[in-house]
Formats: sequence, structure tokens, C-alpha cells
Amino acid sequence: MVVHVQAFGILKDFLGSSEVQWNLSDGITAEGVRAFLKKNYPVHPGLPIAIVRDNRYLADDEIIQDQDHLFLMPPVSGG
Repeated sequence: MVVHVQAFGILKDFLGSSEVQWNLSDGITAEGVRAFLKKNYPVHPGLPIAIVRDNRYLADDEIIQDQDHLFLMPPVSGG
């Protein structure tokens, strides 16, 4: 299945682009997407990454659907 991914912050640098498409296995979860990201890109394994779909943060066990638009959010701080 194909998912559309938009990355923010430092994750854009790791992906080499702010937007990519990935071919992922059917039934993959949000945690599986994080594992895919950390396996295929030079992301620090301890970096917490939030995955957002439809303006909502996904729980680790939520299933990703074909043609989903996912947003990858690194930790943020403000001042």
C-alpha cells in the first residue's frame, strides 16, 4: 500500500525532502511506521516521533490505511 508522508523539523533533513511516498506492508501500525523510518533513514533510534493523521495523534497500535496522509512530527520546544 502507498502512504503519503509529510515531515517537519529535523525529520525533513533525515528524509531528504519534506514530502515522500512510501510503499508499506498492509496492516502496518503507527509504531511500525516509526520502525520503518528509523530502519531506512539516519534517525536517532531514541528520537520520539509523533505520527498525525486527520489532525489527530495516532496511538502506537493504530493501523495505517492505503493512501493515508501522515505527518511526522519531531519533539518541539518553544520559548
